[in-house]
Amino acid sequence: MSRYRLAIFIIILIIGVFFAPLAFQIFHSLIIEPAAYYWWAIKQVTQVIPQSAYWVFTITSLGFVVLWIQFRNQILGKSKNENIPSNSGSVQNFAADISQSGKSNFFKWVIANHLANLTLKILDQQNGFDGEKSRNFLTSNWNPPQGVRKYLEAGLHNSFVAYHNKRRLLRKQDKTPFELDLSLVIDYIESLMES
Repeated sequence: MSRYRLAIFIIILIIGVFFAPLAFQIFHSLIIEPAAYYWWAIKQVTQVIPQSAYWVFTITSLGFVVLWIQFRNQILGKSKNENIPSNSGSVQNFAADISQSGKSNFFKWVIANHLANLTLKILDQQNGFDGEKSRNFLTSNWNPPQGVRKYLEAGLHNSFVAYHNKRRLLRKQDKTPFELDLSLVIDYIESLMES
């Protein structure tokens, strides 16, 4: 440290020691005393207010907060819903399920269930069942490839719970019938519609 810097440091230290009591007095008179006075005044006022008034104030405040949240959610909900097209239908929902299918077996099962019900509807129309819907694929024109058969039967008769994720260390997840390429199933359904 140079002599010049040492001299400046010593001068600042002397000034600080000399003015420290004055700075403490200013801090005490400008900040501590007013804060203590306001705290004492608030304490005096709160001792006069009955306990029931606190409860009324608390409950009323909570009611206003709940109403404000509901009102805000309605306003925000309306503005969000204005951006959503009103004609969202089963095709858009089905596309959303397909986009989610990589996340869990539930979405894979939802897709398989939807495609199995669509296949049943086509088979019922071809076989002349206009009234009651059949709940199985036991019809004369039911002849899909083996993988598509397992996929559609699992989608119709099983639940996604039967194929829950078994996550264990150093073990691959068991394959399910829902791992089939969707294009094979869609090709089969299209071939049914063409026949």
